[in-house]
Amino acid sequence: YQDYSDTEEVVKALAASDHVGIARRLSTRTGVRAFYVATAFPQCIVRTSQAWTKEMDDKFDVNYLGFGGYIFITILLSVVIYRATLSHGRSLRRMRKIPPIVIKTLHVPHELSDFVPQNDIDEATLELIKICEHRSQIIESVAIEREKLLAYLYTVQQGVGIFAADGKEILLNSLFIQYANLISDKQPNNGTDILRIEELQPIVTAIHTAQESTQQTHLHHTIRIAKDGRYFDVSGIVFSDQTFEISITDITQTIEQEELKRELTQNINHELKTPVSSIHAYLETLIENPRISDEQRKLFLHRCFEQSTRLTLLLRDVSTLTRIDEAPNMFEKELIDLCKLVDTIISEEQILLNEKHITTYNQLQLNTIIRGNQMLLYSLFRNLIDNSIAYAGTDINIYIQCIREDENFYYFDYSDTGIGVDTIHLQRIFNRFYRVNKGRSRKQGGTGLGLAIVRNAVLIHGGNIYAKNRQEGGLEFVFTLSKEL
Repeated sequence: YQDYSDTEEVVKALAASDHVGIARRLSTRTGVRAFYVATAFPQCIVRTSQAWTKEMDDKFDVNYLGFGGYIFITILLSVVIYRATLSHGRSLRRMRKIPPIVIKTLHVPHELSDFVPQNDIDEATLELIKICEHRSQIIESVAIEREKLLAYLYTVQQGVGIFAADGKEILLNSLFIQYANLISDKQPNNGTDILRIEELQPIVTAIHTAQESTQQTHLHHTIRIAKDGRYFDVSGIVFSDQTFEISITDITQTIEQEELKRELTQNINHELKTPVSSIHAYLETLIENPRISDEQRKLFLHRCFEQSTRLTLLLRDVSTLTRIDEAPNMFEKELIDLCKLVDTIISEEQILLNEKHITTYNQLQLNTIIRGNQMLLYSLFRNLIDNSIAYAGTDINIYIQCIREDENFYYFDYSDTGIGVDTIHLQRIFNRFYRVNKGRSRKQGGTGLGLAIVRNAVLIHGGNIYAKNRQEGGLEFVFTLSKEL
């Protein structure tokens, strides 16, 4: 029996956590090199050995030269990887600076403006900067165009509603909502309600038809709606992405102007017939009756002269109204003293005023200055005086005065002490060719356009005018004129 408890492999087995010990040593008993393995169990230790051979030396001996080569290659690769990582790290740190700078300035940062690319990542960095710059320019351009579009939509004198393909509202300007409420008997609160308005269904149906069409059609459909004395043109447009626009235009004023022009043409034809027919009849009588007495010939010629004078006045007034309608902003402006202007008119009318025993009181102060149009202001006061001469009666007074003045306006009062006008006519006497007494008006030579010219002259000079009967008797006109046309 031999005690092996102090051998290398047993000591290692007792100390190891896996209870296995390995050793390569000389045998104490035989003196031969051997390979030992000891495994410790709770009750015993199992120890085995194997004689060490030359083949085992070839397998287990360390090749220090090869090991050193491995270490050298490993160190060399580490250095190369470190340098490459360091270079890319600098580029990545530069890239990390770009997003906040680009977001803040939307331009190439100053510290990168002289940046020279040294590798692919640097090139990518510069390309990223260029992309950000281009994107920022596009965003800025789109923002500017959007502001222009919004400014246009909210200032244009047209109701505009833009809708998504499914009918959801994208943008409605205030006039669109206002006009939709005027058209509908109900009160639509949003774009969906507006698209359900009965009067708009022809447009909505046409839009849906265009959206469902397989052909690429660019719808532009228009309908006209008349509602409570107002007229609207409603148009629909479908865009390529199936969104659509509905526009509503109030054309009431245009319709009224067209109607006024038609009435004016008809009235002019009617007004021209009487004097032209009269002149033709008188001249025909004179030509076909050479033996007519001198007194009769003189009477007919005098009546021809009166009718030609009436034609001249009618053509003058029509010309004035035409200029007012077609080019209200084309009248020349100059400084005019209204006191002197009224004095001139009174002087020109003095013979007719004396015939009717009419006394005029020009109570305007000197230097009542207006920057306006001489012809229109002359027509304004001349027609008021002519109206009093023709219709107010005899033995009356005319008063012309400025009752108030502020920074921008003069406030005038023109009145006579004549017979006045029945109340039912007061709101219509400014209409063209309107006559309180048609037969009497024509007999007295009126064209029916004088007070229409008065109203338009006042409107063009930035004022308003209305007529009323004086409590003491007679007709009164109260009007304002802006100091600057």
